[in-house]
Amino acid sequence: MIIGIIPAVKKKFKNQLELSIEPKLLSFIKSLHPKSKIKILYEKKKEKFDYLVISGGNDLIKHKLNLRNITRNKLNNFHHKIASANKVPILGICHGAHFIANKHGALFKKSKNHVGSHQISFFNGKKKIILSHHNYVISRLSSNFKILALAKDKTIEFFKLKNKKIYGVIWHPERQKKISKFEKNLFKRICI
Repeated sequence: MIIGIIPAVKKKFKNQLELSIEPKLLSFIKSLHPKSKIKILYEKKKEKFDYLVISGGNDLIKHKLNLRNITRNKLNNFHHKIASANKVPILGICHGAHFIANKHGALFKKSKNHVGSHQISFFNGKKKIILSHHNYVISRLSSNFKILALAKDKTIEFFKLKNKKIYGVIWHPERQKKISKFEKNLFKRICI
C-alpha cells in the first residue's frame, strides 16, 4: 500500500517556505501499516497513492490568509481532488480534518480550550484523553457527516463522511506519549 501524506507548510524566513512532517506521524502511520510505502506529497504533481493523510499544521485560509496557508490549501485541494476522483480513502488529522469539514460547509468557532490535553467521548461510550493543538473548533457539520466523538463542550472531534471512507480527527494521535490499544485498533480500522 502507498500512503500519501500532505506536509504542513511553515515559514522559515521572509517569503521562504518549508514543508514539514513530524517524524512521530511517520512512525505512527508505519506502526499501523508496517509494510506500506510512504510518499510525501510536497508538490502539485499527480502521484499514485492508495490512502491519503492530510496532516496537521496550518490554519484554514478562511481563518488566516497568508502565504503558507494559501500554499497548503493548494496542496490539499490538488491531492484531495485526485483522491476523491479515484475513491481513495482519506484521513484528515487536525488541520486535515478542518480542511475536509470546511469543504462540506462546516461551521467553526474560535476556542482557547482545545490546546493541550482534554477528554472526548465516543458514541460507543468510550472516553479518551487526547492531545489537541488547534484554535478553532467545529461547532456544526452538514448532514453528509456522521459524528463519532465529541469534546465536553459538544464540539466535534471525530467524524466520517457518510458513504465514503473519509475521516477527520481533530486531535493528534501521533503526539500521544503512548498510543493506546483502543486508538491503534481505531486507526487500523479507518486507515485501510
